[in-house]
Amino acid sequence: MSAYLVEKDHIIFLLLAANAMAMQNHLNSFKWYHRGKWNELARFDSADIANRKNWDKQARHTLTRFAKTLADENIKSLRARYQEVLDHGFEFSADSFRVKMEMDPLQIIKSCNCFDYQCNEHKGWKKSSAKAFIDTLKELAIDNLPGYDAAIWGSPNIK
Repeated sequence: MSAYLVEKDHIIFLLLAANAMAMQNHLNSFKWYHRGKWNELARFDSADIANRKNWDKQARHTLTRFAKTLADENIKSLRARYQEVLDHGFEFSADSFRVKMEMDPLQIIKSCNCFDYQCNEHKGWKKSSAKAFIDTLKELAIDNLPGYDAAIWGSPNIK
């Protein structure tokens, strides 16, 4: 196995995707369960960030802090794999998330799988909040794949 330092844009994309999935599913926020409690990223609109409307200090802090958490998990994996002291050097701000883009559920799934693979080298990954976040995001993206709702729950009739 190998691992690499993901790009800053990869982390931003994952957080934008979580926000997009929350908005698309009419949720107030993106939530994931970890160690007996719910964690939450406040839902935001890129225009709100640009205009500084409805974008409070706590929401900014939570989003940028969790971006750093994701980056740190990737670094832990690289340190475990290569025994090198590394730093990602990424700085995240509210401006990092002023991006509007289409969110393809298939791309979200692939980006989640890639991030999971790049972070799984250290022992704490499977029990981390970041892993729970990635798993929740991937499940929500699967639920939003075209045709998913129309598919039969369970098994189709076998003739």
